[in-house]
Amino acid sequence: MKPWFNTDERIAALWTEQQRWFGTPFIAHAASHGHGVDCVNLQHEIFANVGAIPRLELPAYSLDYAKHSTRPQLLLFLLTHPQLAGRFVMVAPSGKLAPGDLIGLRSGRVDHHLASVNPWDEAVHAIEEVGVVRTKLNDAKFAARVLYVMRLMEVDAA
Repeated sequence: MKPWFNTDERIAALWTEQQRWFGTPFIAHAASHGHGVDCVNLQHEIFANVGAIPRLELPAYSLDYAKHSTRPQLLLFLLTHPQLAGRFVMVAPSGKLAPGDLIGLRSGRVDHHLASVNPWDEAVHAIEEVGVVRTKLNDAKFAARVLYVMRLMEVDAA
């Protein structure tokens, strides 16, 4: 298996799609370019729009879920959804991250925030009250919240 974002064309498509969302405000449970998006829907739209994953029905969630639970809802979804199972591998957060890597960040008690890596060692994500932004991966506040990093792999042709 090799990473899905393994060609210049795929990495360029990722960066183009990530940039397209800059300036979109944060709106919980939304996925409308230019109008509103949250962190989970942003990553879903980016990955689906570049053809890395199929369009999926995302699980219901609340913004305050992480304040009351220790169940890693995002991680479980990424690892067990039938159309994603076996496609993500864990990579060391302290290692060299690659474009398209998906970062799970702590928000409250568990992973409740997602970001994706762009080609410039930055994370692209949607922040409540701010919208879609990019943050340097070496930003101390950001790095302290990283719980895991996952890399999307190509589907093996059987």
